[in-house]
Amino acid sequence: MPILTVKLTEALNAFVLTMVESGRYEDAAEVVAAALYALEREEQERVAKPEAPLAGVIGSVTALPPDVQDMKSVGQWLADRGFVAVERPK
Repeated sequence: MPILTVKLTEALNAFVLTMVESGRYEDAAEVVAAALYALEREEQERVAKPEAPLAGVIGSVTALPPDVQDMKSVGQWLADRGFVAVERPK
């Protein structure tokens, strides 16, 4: 396996040590690997559902006008009411 050296903040280093000391992980490499696998899954979900954050907004709006039928028109409907769109990182 390749060896990778990373610099961690004091807080992250303490967290890694806590995870190892808890017995859940055998060593720091396992903690970092678990974190990277979780990040990889999160990224795959984000890519698979690029409109998911707005979908949550649609679910919480109970009475949309009949002309609001797709994500683009929902975005415009929200913008017209003062909501500000936030650019998602790519």
